[in-house]
Amino acid sequence: MISKFLLGVCAGIVLFGCKKEQTENIIARAGERTLTREEFHAWAGKDADSLSESERWNALTEWVESALVEQEAQSSKLTEDPKVRVQEQKLRSRLYRSMLLSRYESRAPSAESIASYYETHRSEFRKPGDSYLIESFWSESEESLKTFRRSMSHGDTSGLSREYVIWEGKWLADAEQLEPAQLTEVKKLATNDLSPVVSFGEGFRLIRLLETYPSGTQLSLEAVTADIRERLLIEQSQRRQEQWLKELKGRYPVEVFWEEPTK
Repeated sequence: MISKFLLGVCAGIVLFGCKKEQTENIIARAGERTLTREEFHAWAGKDADSLSESERWNALTEWVESALVEQEAQSSKLTEDPKVRVQEQKLRSRLYRSMLLSRYESRAPSAESIASYYETHRSEFRKPGDSYLIESFWSESEESLKTFRRSMSHGDTSGLSREYVIWEGKWLADAEQLEPAQLTEVKKLATNDLSPVVSFGEGFRLIRLLETYPSGTQLSLEAVTADIRERLLIEQSQRRQEQWLKELKGRYPVEVFWEEPTK
């Protein structure tokens, strides 16, 4: 009798311990869905401990909303709707395509290929309106960006290495692409001058004017290098997709019983 009693107590302790361990591993519950720490890692792409409090909360909120929507879709039989299934198939196909193609190496265009493209397409790089080659810097702190601006005027860019100022890069902006306040400041600048710190989005922006191109000016290779690089990458991606689809058709034979329309 005693041994059976002790056995029951021990079993209860073990079960309690297991249940406690399972509960401690659960981060959230939404309806019939639960989220464990391992599942959170997969959801957020990072371990919870490596994220800030706001990042953890945002990821958790996103999961909760997703779990609620999925359960409502199931209870309302939406997941059984043929039209919805077709849309799901299309979304999955786009996702799979993107992930599978990402496995292929993508090479950055060489300086020679960029220069060759520029010479072949010179007429495309004559702007009908005023354009400005600028580089911009962003910070969530106005005072930090003002301090950085003072340092920049003496050639000191160490603020970038401390990560409180973000370099947004160089880009060629048409007048209509700049916000009115920014355009007003840029028009006042001489080449290599820095603008005042201006409010932008949830932070502040600082702009340096590298070059001004009046309407009708032939843009320099430096001004359009980023644009050409993007074009070449797109062309490379299109060729890669065409080759990839050709390989897929070789692995999975295709039969189409409709006649292709004449072009």
